Amino acid sequence: DRKDAKIAQFRNDKDALKLTLIAEAKAKGERPTPVAIEKMLMGIEREEAALRAIETVEAAGGTAFYRSVNLLDGAAMTAIVDEIRDQFGRIDVLVHAGGIEISKALNDKPTAQFDLVFDIKADGIFSLLKAAQGMPIGATVSFSSVAGRFGNSGQTDYSAANDLLCKLT
Repeated sequence: DRKDAKIAQFRNDKDALKLTLIAEAKAKGERPTPVAIEKMLMGIEREEAALRAIETVEAAGGTAFYRSVNLLDGAAMTAIVDEIRDQFGRIDVLVHAGGIEISKALNDKPTAQFDLVFDIKADGIFSLLKAAQGMPIGATVSFSSVAGRFGNSGQTDYSAANDLLCKLT
């Protein structure tokens, strides 16, 4: 949201935003731990980055079409792509920036966590491309990580999914 007060505060004064988040947590009767505040701040940072990307596209004369969706929800993704298909008939640049990282040694990581980390990236891109089947796509951009190239301790699933995105793209 272009008028989001927290994004505006993030852009102008991150320290003041932290104080705002702490005050809001206290007002709700919550204990504002540094970890909890940092998690909230990271969420606002992601929202600001998405808004900045939209603003950059628009400043260059383009039209940004931004939707946030659970990449494991094929029906929701198809609905969004159908909306784009109906409105524009094509995708100039398809950006896949989904992902989650849960670092644990492979032998300590439950299968469900491995699957979640891998599937958000892998199934996400495949579902997105399937939903866009038959529609012209000018370019694809996938957010990966150096973990996809070099690996990273506790991130076997994340590394493998990022490597897949690199090779697919």
